[in-house]
Amino acid sequence: MPCLYTTPWYPHYKLAGTPDNTRLCAWLRTRKSVTRQIEKQRHITLHVRMLHQGWDYPEHDEAILLGLTRKEKVWVREIHLIYAQQVFIYGRSLFTQHVRQHELNQFRQFNQRPLGYFLFSRAHLVRDPFVFAKLTPHHATYHRALHTLPLNPTHLWARCSRLTLEQQPILLTEVFLPDLLQQPQRPCRDHHDSMHNLCE
Repeated sequence: MPCLYTTPWYPHYKLAGTPDNTRLCAWLRTRKSVTRQIEKQRHITLHVRMLHQGWDYPEHDEAILLGLTRKEKVWVREIHLIYAQQVFIYGRSLFTQHVRQHELNQFRQFNQRPLGYFLFSRAHLVRDPFVFAKLTPHHATYHRALHTLPLNPTHLWARCSRLTLEQQPILLTEVFLPDLLQQPQRPCRDHHDSMHNLCE
């Protein structure tokens, strides 16, 4: 197997290359829960397909974003968000060993539900600015996102953000899969966003 590169994150998606449609720009920019917006726009309920869950070592880029070393284990949760035969999002969440045990137990109980339902309902959740990446088959995250899927796109777009809950960091990576862009759609606009400037 060829050597796969770590994910190259950039503070703005235009630094990684221009997204090829405005709908993708909208998904990359929104700070709201992508899960809830997909459900609202398509009038569906998304389900979780669990790919992996357990203690593991972070990738090099993940360790940097979390302020850890590669030797410190984290709780890793990898999922696909699906509806019927469509797979919309690949999600990878990392929780440090310092997250309170009762909170980690709550996360584990969300096997069949999107984690966003839990995280974005917490009053003290803080989300740092996003970083973005244009993934190609040379990147490990590209292959994780397409796990078992019969797809071979030239590239995939991803975003990542560090969240802080009760002073403990959580890293959330979202990769936007081709099914998400098949139909015209618009995420609910934040009060400071407008569609005409999403790709500016």
